[in-house]
Amino acid sequence: MGEKWGRLPISLREIGRRPHFSPIFIVLPCPRFMSKEKPVEQDDAELIRRLAAKDDRALDAFYERHKRLAFSLVFRIVGNREDAEDVLVDVFWQVWQQAARYDMARGKPVAWLLTIARTRAIDCVRSSHRRTYNIEDVPEKASAG
Repeated sequence: MGEKWGRLPISLREIGRRPHFSPIFIVLPCPRFMSKEKPVEQDDAELIRRLAAKDDRALDAFYERHKRLAFSLVFRIVGNREDAEDVLVDVFWQVWQQAARYDMARGKPVAWLLTIARTRAIDCVRSSHRRTYNIEDVPEKASAG
């Protein structure tokens, strides 16, 4: 560990001992913020406005942009690929149906999508637990007689 401290231009141990230490932040250019394109959140909000107007190309674009993220969340909750794929279809169907109800003031579009995905995945898990009990597996009660 001592070797790592020696390689730094300014020893972190010295910085921590200075009575008037103020951190120095180095700002590096980031291509995402330097580009002339709209930020992702604004683009997503525009896609959702178009979804509310039932533009199927907007659904395609929104799906292509967020399918991996939504699928990974659903898969972690559900635990198997088949159910996760079914839930993902339900998620984007719900996005299509409820796009008009989305409120930008309440959060980012991706947060809205992931909330829907999480809720649908939990519903799937709960319903699969209910389906595991078969009526034939329940023992019959002895008749009083």
